[in-house]
Amino acid sequence: MEKPPKTKSPAPGPQGGLPSASAMPGLARPDGALVSLRSEAQVGLREFSDWQIGMELLSRLAAEPGRWQGSKLGWLGAQLQFAFRSALDFHDNRFARRRYLDLYGVLHAHVRAKLPLEGATFVDLGCGGVNPLGLLMVFLALGAKRGIGVDLDEVQDQGKAVMALADVAAQMILDSGSIAWDRTIAREQVLKNLQSFDLAKLRRGEADGVDHERLRFCRDSIYAMSIGDGEADVVMSNAFLEHIPDVRRGIREMARITKPGGFSVHNIDLTDHRRYGGERGTLDFLTESEGAEMVAESNRLRAHEFVKLFEGEGFEVVQFAPREPAGVTAAMRARFVRPYRDMQLEQLDPMMVVIVARKR
Repeated sequence: MEKPPKTKSPAPGPQGGLPSASAMPGLARPDGALVSLRSEAQVGLREFSDWQIGMELLSRLAAEPGRWQGSKLGWLGAQLQFAFRSALDFHDNRFARRRYLDLYGVLHAHVRAKLPLEGATFVDLGCGGVNPLGLLMVFLALGAKRGIGVDLDEVQDQGKAVMALADVAAQMILDSGSIAWDRTIAREQVLKNLQSFDLAKLRRGEADGVDHERLRFCRDSIYAMSIGDGEADVVMSNAFLEHIPDVRRGIREMARITKPGGFSVHNIDLTDHRRYGGERGTLDFLTESEGAEMVAESNRLRAHEFVKLFEGEGFEVVQFAPREPAGVTAAMRARFVRPYRDMQLEQLDPMMVVIVARKR
């Protein structure tokens, strides 16, 4: 099972009036004894991490799912379900509504002209193997014709990835504005847009419920995608372009699959990714290994360098939105290796950038 990413997540919000530990009824331990959560903590549970306790719960559920059918454990399971639903709605959870909302926002908040949607083909680069097609399902629900996810990773669990599509469909039908905040779309229209999918089969995790003509996953290299010339209206990525060694070659391949007038929209994380685990500072990788192609799985290109590469491969950059300044000073820059030591402070400062480019 995949370990959780080394990222700091926002603290969970209110849990909808769940009872406090002291107010919860007794719970049955495996030996049959009834104990409160408070007394259970006193015998050592607080010594274990959330990861350890969670893995133990998962292993018991997988080994003996029927053991949770009793009234007391059933009640506990229901409370856990509601608590997790709230607590896990955060960006780093690949299945979370909040992640879809954030990524949708990245694509639209920085685009002056609206992206094509009706009848358009969207390509999501670096979509990952956990939930590779969920974001694309949002655009299909809004009226896009096709979605293609591209990644070198295999799909980790096809059943869960398919069920995630049902969750997206349900969210868009019930409350599309909770994801697509800038659009108003009637639930009847969402159902019409998704009519080629068997939503009941998606809910059961059955892959034949997917309309594979409209939504597919390609296990491809960005340097050689199995997508036709000029097939894409929109090519998008999130925190992906910083991880490829030959960015120019990757952008050249993006230019091949993008039709004239089509868009390329990318959110790029310009920081040392080891910072998410508390191992390094924001830009520490700029002090290491002069001339190295990749450091800490990053090409270390700065925002202005990405712009030049897009413009050199047949794109016009129509929006350049640097975000989250690092506060780089001359003293900090003096510690950087070349070529970063010779760059202007404003070129080094952004920690994130959104680049929107139109194919000439």
